[in-house]
Amino acid sequence: MAPYEFRVRVEGARRPFLLAVGETFARGWRVEAAGRELSGLAHVRVNGYANGWRLPRGTYQLTITYGPERLARSAVRFDLILIPLVALLWLGRAVARRPHVRT
Repeated sequence: MAPYEFRVRVEGARRPFLLAVGETFARGWRVEAAGRELSGLAHVRVNGYANGWRLPRGTYQLTITYGPERLARSAVRFDLILIPLVALLWLGRAVARRPHVRT
């Protein structure tokens, strides 16, 4: 599990409740159940800074993910491949352009 992802299991909630995650409130947080986003939930600010969702009663196995962080980590992995590749291409071009000296 990544640091931008939480897994939550709720057993038999008898009334609607507020699920809170003590991470800075941002619109990029998503709640999923069985791999599908629960888009109808009210996402609210809790205690002035944290994320919360109003859930109806029931049993849940949820994954809470911060989407922008997932994207940023993918970009870092992409950069780890792209930067060395660009450097090699640049070096190859510099070597090819170097004037040849005849002796």
